[in-house]
Amino acid sequence: MANEQAVEALNNAKLATKAQHKVQHLSQLHELLVKNDPALLDGFVSELVEFQVDKAASVRRQLLDLLSAAVAARPTAAVLGATAACLAACLADEQLQVARQAAIAAHGVLQAGFAMHARALQGDAACDAAWAAVQQLLASLSSLASNAAAEVALRMAGIKLSEHAVVLYTSAAAAPLPAAAELAAAADRLIKQLAELLTAPGVQQQPGPVVICALKALGGLGLQRGQLMGKVLPGLLALARESLFKAPQPGDGQPCVAASCGAALKDMLARILRSNTDASKPWQGRLDAALRAIGAEAVADSALRHIERAAARARASERASEKRKAADQGGPDAKLPRTAAAAAAAVAGMEMPGVDVCGVSDDGLRLSDQQQLPAVPRQAQLVDDILPSMQDLLTDCCD
Repeated sequence: MANEQAVEALNNAKLATKAQHKVQHLSQLHELLVKNDPALLDGFVSELVEFQVDKAASVRRQLLDLLSAAVAARPTAAVLGATAACLAACLADEQLQVARQAAIAAHGVLQAGFAMHARALQGDAACDAAWAAVQQLLASLSSLASNAAAEVALRMAGIKLSEHAVVLYTSAAAAPLPAAAELAAAADRLIKQLAELLTAPGVQQQPGPVVICALKALGGLGLQRGQLMGKVLPGLLALARESLFKAPQPGDGQPCVAASCGAALKDMLARILRSNTDASKPWQGRLDAALRAIGAEAVADSALRHIERAAARARASERASEKRKAADQGGPDAKLPRTAAAAAAAVAGMEMPGVDVCGVSDDGLRLSDQQQLPAVPRQAQLVDDILPSMQDLLTDCCD
């Protein structure tokens, strides 16, 4: 029944002469194929992509909506291959909104395509063909990042998809794959392509949004994948050494674009320095020097103080952990509350100085009246433990 309804809706869409009617029929197909019975998509996707050449931009955009949802609902080789090829063609659409929508949809196709490639059996022709189509889509969009004639929005989309691809290709899921070396090489090429966007002197001819997007992509890769720190940081550090972009200061007279690029460079270098990860620690000296080279001395000092406080907190936490272990093991730092000591004496049938076995002290007060007395040293210890953290928090807020 659902198949017959889908066939009828598809035929009606093909025969419709008005764009609004085609959009309505494609919306009906979205409901029937994606939401009601995704298993039917394999048989319909090859005919659906024919609407990519429709002269109405509204029809092409409706098609992209349908295909994006189809990939999420049924990421099979048939759906992925046809969708990837359609998106690659739509990147050159005369309507920028259609091209941008195709670029956004490419992220979902890349994610699903990589997952399919990771679980596919070696020698599966259908999966190999679909993966090749996904790779072609990535190549088409990433090449726009360095294309000066392309729209800025598409160049930024190419940068973001390149970053997404590098994150996937260097993930733990990629390591055991037979093509792991090939994926790693592809990731290196994409990183190199991103770094070239920030190479002097050409970086000054790039649009500001492209430079900022590339800065964030390279820095984000270093934060997400520590093993790539040595590949992404040299480009950022070289840009800082050139001092082409300075950290903005009140009244410095920088153009708006240069100031925005300088702020993005400062923020990214500071984020990596403050991250204080094992991968970033060998670079901390050079990151500090780079921040000072672009006039961000205060930010560098604040980041170094943050690192020092983090180290102090780690040492304090380690000491507290050692004290707790000693207390649990009954070491010399462990102190029993007076009530517990009295209970132990009562069980053993022994007397303690100042306390009888009935729980009454020499001054006539019952232990229940004295239970709060031993708690004072513990409360003082809690204050000593908490106070440094509160001081650090206040210092962070002031910074």
